Amino acid sequence: METRVDRESEVLDLLYSAAADPALWTEFLARLAGHLGASATGFISHDPSSQTNCLDLHYGMPPDAPILYAKYYGTIDPWFSAYKRKNLRRWIGLGSDLCPPSQFESTEYHTDSVTIGSKFSRL
Repeated sequence: METRVDRESEVLDLLYSAAADPALWTEFLARLAGHLGASATGFISHDPSSQTNCLDLHYGMPPDAPILYAKYYGTIDPWFSAYKRKNLRRWIGLGSDLCPPSQFESTEYHTDSVTIGSKFSRL
């Protein structure tokens, strides 16, 4: 019988493999979603020099999610707003460290992402 530690090790192994082989990122995100019990996962990157952000890698979201994010949702993303406000550089962490869940859940960003069925992970 597979244990929680086995599943976590499998996800971590795939993470390290994806770092060496970009074709594996979607599989990693799918496994991560399964491990977290999430319907979708994705990486949102923030570029402090150009003050832009993007959602290029995702799993379980509608195909147009990156376009919607680039055109509108990136501008109201509470995590990106906090990132800019705090003037962070080279930061990697949890979205909840930038915007507490209680505050995040009251935003249009959260409401719309739940409504259209593309929950953005809080990682």
